Amino acid sequence: MGFSKSYGNTIENNSFATYTRDDQIVTLVYTANTQVMRVIMELTENTSTSLSDNYDGSGSETTTVTQIGQWYVDTSTEEHKYYPESGLGNIFGVTKDFATNYNSGMGYIIRLEDGSFIIVDGGYNTETHAKNLYDVLVKQNGGEEGIVIAAWIFTHAHDDHVGAFKAFTTSYADKVTVERFIYNFPTEEEATLGGQSSPNLGAVKNAMSKYDGAIIVVAHAGQVFSIRNAKVNILFTWDMMQPCTLDYYNGCTMIFNVVAEGKTIMFLGDAGGDSAHSTNELAEVVEIYSATTLRSDILQASHHGLDTAKETEALYELIAPDYVFVPCASMYTKIDGTYIRLEERAAWKISGAEKYLAGSSVTVMTLGDTLSVSVSDNVNAYITKNS
Repeated sequence: MGFSKSYGNTIENNSFATYTRDDQIVTLVYTANTQVMRVIMELTENTSTSLSDNYDGSGSETTTVTQIGQWYVDTSTEEHKYYPESGLGNIFGVTKDFATNYNSGMGYIIRLEDGSFIIVDGGYNTETHAKNLYDVLVKQNGGEEGIVIAAWIFTHAHDDHVGAFKAFTTSYADKVTVERFIYNFPTEEEATLGGQSSPNLGAVKNAMSKYDGAIIVVAHAGQVFSIRNAKVNILFTWDMMQPCTLDYYNGCTMIFNVVAEGKTIMFLGDAGGDSAHSTNELAEVVEIYSATTLRSDILQASHHGLDTAKETEALYELIAPDYVFVPCASMYTKIDGTYIRLEERAAWKISGAEKYLAGSSVTVMTLGDTLSVSVSDNVNAYITKNS
């Protein structure tokens, strides 16, 4: 047939392999517990098969992971009154602001040992979110010159995740170097077939084109990316659920972990959710993998920490994290007219784990044998610290 094997991997009893021929790529994914073989066909013009940056190991910087806060809208508006003013103080017994659904974005920065970065998502499509992302990069880079983003990874294309990237590109594309983008988005046609309002994928891909020389990778389960001193292990992508109809867009979230300095960080994006959708990706993940693969030191709580579904709870038990990042603007959140208290949700009930709400703060974890945590009240407090 003329195909040559370019990649192979086994995770537990699951097998993954990629074959190439001229302009074609074929990826085979076999999951043992479900006894399903999937065949994924692509054109080489749409994705790269390069999984390593050939790093020489010469870096000596401290490796950190940073959660950037998401509380950046006007709290004087009707939707952001204090609880006593809105009558909710009698319900919750607190005097805190609450966040609406457009204020629960997600953005993480991993600084690698050579000073370059991995970014996961970013936040909303506002100049404020883009500026906060850039300001944290500048702080951790020691200045504006020479910022290198070794990989920008997108969990899925909802605007509270990829929106900040679009705004960032408008203002800062000429100030940074991006080496590669990693994602797996369903097409707009696939989303529309499921009755979903499809995100503007064209705008995201147009923004990617602004970074000359950046490698584009449509990721698949089983792939392991070597990025400086980190390994990015792709565990689940949208094509693992096919054949099906995407009737809940969060269901196409890419699930992966990042391993660096002996610590594992699990990213779940918006996977899961308490919606009655026909495909549940977290149930699939639990069926495919055991705690051997899923156990992680640090967890990004799925779907902004809003979930209570049994599938989410089952996955959290296997991950068994010591630390939990919760990418939500407030402990008290309004979603589609319903008021939610995060401490009543699955992520906040994980036993023995320290929880860090995004809020308006900047939380930095320094990785290594002894993990340490530093929290600043907001981005301005963080960038002016020790300066």
